[in-house]
Amino acid sequence: MASKCRTKEGTKCCLRLEPQTAGFPKPAARVTLRRQEPEMTTDEPSGEPSGEGVEATGSDATDEGGSRHPKAKAPKKRRTGLYVGLAALTVVGAGAASVALWMFSSVGKSRSVAREHLPPTCDIVARADIAKIQALPSFQTNMKPAIDELTSQATSLDDPDIADLRSFLVEARLDPARDLEEVVGCVVDPVGAAKFAFIFGGTFSTEGVVDAAASRGDSSERVKIEGRPAVKAKSKKGGGFVYLGQAEDGAIVFSNDEALLASALKKSDAHQAVYKLPTASEVSLVVTSGLMSKQADRIRANPMLKAFGSVTGATGSLGFAAPGGQARLTTGSAATATDVEREIAGLLALSRLKSSILGGGGGGKPGLMDALGSLKTSVQGSDVVLDFPWSPQGVDDAMGLAAEALRKAKKKG
Repeated sequence: MASKCRTKEGTKCCLRLEPQTAGFPKPAARVTLRRQEPEMTTDEPSGEPSGEGVEATGSDATDEGGSRHPKAKAPKKRRTGLYVGLAALTVVGAGAASVALWMFSSVGKSRSVAREHLPPTCDIVARADIAKIQALPSFQTNMKPAIDELTSQATSLDDPDIADLRSFLVEARLDPARDLEEVVGCVVDPVGAAKFAFIFGGTFSTEGVVDAAASRGDSSERVKIEGRPAVKAKSKKGGGFVYLGQAEDGAIVFSNDEALLASALKKSDAHQAVYKLPTASEVSLVVTSGLMSKQADRIRANPMLKAFGSVTGATGSLGFAAPGGQARLTTGSAATATDVEREIAGLLALSRLKSSILGGGGGGKPGLMDALGSLKTSVQGSDVVLDFPWSPQGVDDAMGLAAEALRKAKKKG
């Protein structure tokens, strides 16, 4: 065995040749390069293999002069398929993201304020600030899980109605948890042939809800009301028709009366000029003088409410973030207000007595019972004011009862 060594920049490399048979070299003489020191750096161009640390075999390992020519490595295969696949995934992902942004972003949507669409002919008006309510910790703890259960993917697999609801929301580009901000209700003649309209305000596609509704139900019919797209369908309860339309600013209106819906599709200042609707609290209510006057004789027929029949209107508000509520009853004079306050105090005393005996009220929720027990009445000018401060526990109890009611309603179908 022969051995040759060379030194370069402090690194020693040796070339060892295996023994040969007499006369002729082995057909596949083996050359081994053995590194004895740490890896050395060379000044060789990167395009030329150095051969160090490589075991070369075959007849091309040496030439007749004994010079070393290591066998070059095969070039790596280009991962063209992988890169194409990644590019395709990127394109598909970007497309899916674009679709999601289109469906649930504010692009192509308009913002509306529900109360600005209240018709001026309502007998009862109610308002809920959905954006504020959904931000409450008690809502997140109680109501949100119940809503998530109702609209979950697992539920939709078992319930075709829930599956259709999910499909409707996608087609309408509607995300209630983010897009819906305010709901107001209008009732006309509540003790007779009641007419109603529910108005939803927020950030909506100006025609997307109507388009999604029009594709559902055999009885659905596209119509134009006040120049706006709408859907007319047969009511599932009590006969007649129901209507769904969208105002120019995207506000959604659902009603059982075409004329009432037509009025709600237009903007007005009735929420201020007619109803003086409170907006500081999460929930508010107005009972108009028109309804009170129509019901005055019926109210006076109750011997315990003779003075109450003189009430000409009522306004109420209910706060959740700052727990508390107030109702204000309007009368014609301070003397009438005093009589009304006396009747209310008597009714409250009877209610508390009944609760203490039967243990009823509030569904066993102490927070709600506290609200009833803390209610106070007073006379302010010609108005009777009822204040009922309640606690965060009361708010949590109320949300819990609402969540229970939602789950029970789902079970009943």
